[in-house]
Amino acid sequence: MDVAQDAAVPSGSSIEMRSHQPYKRRENPMSLDTCVSHTPMPPAEANHHARTIGDNAVVQLSRSTATVGAELDTSRKGWSPDPRVRLGGVQRRSARRGEPSRTTARRGGSAGLPPGAVPVTGGVRAHLRALRRAGFALRDLISLTGLPSRDLGVVLRSTTVYVSEDVARRIMSVQFQPTGDHRRKTPGVGAKRRIQALVALGFPLDDLAARLRRSPAVLNDLPEDGLITRRLWFEISALYDELSMTASAPDPDVRDWARIEMGWVPPLAWDDDEIDDPRARPHQPKSVLGVDEVAIKRCLDGDRSIELAPDEVQVVLALSERQKWPRRRLAAVLGTSEEAAARRLVRYRDRMRTQGGADRAVDDAAA
Repeated sequence: MDVAQDAAVPSGSSIEMRSHQPYKRRENPMSLDTCVSHTPMPPAEANHHARTIGDNAVVQLSRSTATVGAELDTSRKGWSPDPRVRLGGVQRRSARRGEPSRTTARRGGSAGLPPGAVPVTGGVRAHLRALRRAGFALRDLISLTGLPSRDLGVVLRSTTVYVSEDVARRIMSVQFQPTGDHRRKTPGVGAKRRIQALVALGFPLDDLAARLRRSPAVLNDLPEDGLITRRLWFEISALYDELSMTASAPDPDVRDWARIEMGWVPPLAWDDDEIDDPRARPHQPKSVLGVDEVAIKRCLDGDRSIELAPDEVQVVLALSERQKWPRRRLAAVLGTSEEAAARRLVRYRDRMRTQGGADRAVDDAAA
């Protein structure tokens, strides 16, 4: 502070200038007064404050006052009175000498997801990857979801944590079956599994091709990671629904070849709501007997961690038919949707009628 500034201070003022009083406060090194005391003031600003002081009769200095007559520019100085202060989800950190001020995201605690956002880990990202694995190209997904390629790329990116609810809903609405949308082609993995299941039931491939009025080469070359026409998928699905609950094998040699040599599984090993999903795997019996009464009892008691074998599913369906369960309870016990549970029950009834007719024919022949 120069002589001119001292002269501008009226006599008798209660102000004690910092140049005449050494700084002896024991405070936090990053407190407001400490930073002010170590911040050099340009001469022009000093003259301005001196004139301001001269126009005021008495001005009291306090711990919360940085300078007299003006507020300190924290953005220019590059510090904050308290480094723990958080404004709007960010933290202002004190800059070292010669470095600009830094603003970083708050790390303390868990802020949670933003409003209207859902996590992509698990459901959304896994579903989108499964659609790509089933054979959908990026242009197909753009058409089915109505999303730009940029949004789809963000979901597939492993560093993405969350997306908007609208993006997640559009992706999850695309199913592996060609129902309820305008697609012209659909994944062929489900159609291929259906044909293999029918062959494992004892139907020769040539017979299935004749029923569909297709060449055997078309059925033999169904892709596991590619697309087929919508019409072909519906034709194969309808044939599968018609023949999947056949009681006896039309050709035991074909059945044994498909199961032993090729490792194909019959229709009972597939769930209707999973057969088109490339991530799904067939359900194999867990024991030689094929029926675990303890597992069935646990499922009936509400244990959803049990995966029932095909023979155990038939026991549950028979119990449901005898006790006239509502569709909701059957779906809960089987761990599937109500629509899939209803289809299983219809096939079970068809199979029982077919088997009952065959048994009566055998009884009549024996009589």
